[in-house]
Amino acid sequence: MRFKQTASGLARTFEHIIGEHVRYILHATGNYVLITWRVVVGLTGGIASGKSTVSRLLSTKHKFPIVDADVIARDVVQPGTSAYARIVKQFGEDIVLRDGSLQIDRKKLGSVVFRDAEKRKVLNSIVHPAVRWAMLSAVLKLWMHGESVCILDVPLLVEANLWKMVGWVVIVYWCACYYFASIQI
Repeated sequence: MRFKQTASGLARTFEHIIGEHVRYILHATGNYVLITWRVVVGLTGGIASGKSTVSRLLSTKHKFPIVDADVIARDVVQPGTSAYARIVKQFGEDIVLRDGSLQIDRKKLGSVVFRDAEKRKVLNSIVHPAVRWAMLSAVLKLWMHGESVCILDVPLLVEANLWKMVGWVVIVYWCACYYFASIQI
């Protein structure tokens, strides 16, 4: 319960941040014109930190549009995409599932790239630019549809230097001492 209150408070903080980026200016005719600045908020956190819960709350309860890097990373390697073609060309047909779906066998590809740092670099050089481009495209589409804020849900926002794409960074973290203190109350 306490976590939900914290997440809700985080959403109110987003609303406050966004509110700071809305300005009214006096038009020459005396009418007020609403100028809305576009804001991208980076949401990140470690494994089991509650980032997905915060993301879901911001999306469902507070109606903030979420651009999820994990979803995009799966989408950009679907059959028919250029990243898919480059991955299959680089790593061979053996990494394609044999069930007729033509999907990349993530376990098989993972076993290859996690044993060989050079192959991992090659895979990242294919996937990361495609993900960055798709995230940028998603943000621009949201802005074109009138959204003044969007949230990039990126697990490795800082590590992948994607924090440079956002105006605000929110890190979700979980402290065991806080958790145990709240259980005892």
